[in-house]
Amino acid sequence: MEEKQIEMSDSTITRFLNKMVKEQYVIKHKNEYKVVSDKIKRKYRYTPSDKLAETKELISENYPYLEFEVWEYVQLNDFVNHLIGKNSFIIEAEKDYELAIFELLNEHYPRVLLDPAYDTFSLYSMDEPIVVKRLISRSPKDKNAPYQPTLEKLLVDLIQDAFTSQLINSHELKRMFKICDEEYFIDYRVMKTYAKRRNAQVKLDNLFIEIREEG
Repeated sequence: MEEKQIEMSDSTITRFLNKMVKEQYVIKHKNEYKVVSDKIKRKYRYTPSDKLAETKELISENYPYLEFEVWEYVQLNDFVNHLIGKNSFIIEAEKDYELAIFELLNEHYPRVLLDPAYDTFSLYSMDEPIVVKRLISRSPKDKNAPYQPTLEKLLVDLIQDAFTSQLINSHELKRMFKICDEEYFIDYRVMKTYAKRRNAQVKLDNLFIEIREEG
């Protein structure tokens, strides 16, 4: 078979590389381009605990049209080195419904906190509390799991949200980002859009640069 040499101008090569960067096949750092690993990545899925599933059903039954998400502290055990022993449950409800959800859950569970500061939360963390806080509007959604935060949202909140960002330390955060970057499918455009909405784009970019430089 005869080999053919294809010649391309510098501008054509630049456009091609920029297209590969945009589509996440190639990463650009400074003046270097690196091919993203071709390892098949998993879509992030989490099976909620019985209590979290029960909480989600309670809210859905009473507020069937409410936009909300539920997740739990121990699901971070998929990524961290020091496993979380005591669980907590985080309910994020659309604006103006936080109090209503707090009152509903307070009728059924012993320890429910409404938008607590982290210091207040830490006083009750051994009691496996339920935390109710506001859901950021236009958060990323997964139509196959509409009541769970997407991985893209969770990662951004862990670096920017006043409450969520204090749940794991910086070492564990870097470990989590590295695992997610290497092993899970991430829609980087969706994540960057959400990060920009949360004024976290610079933090996000710098963290990815740091973990990729470390290798």
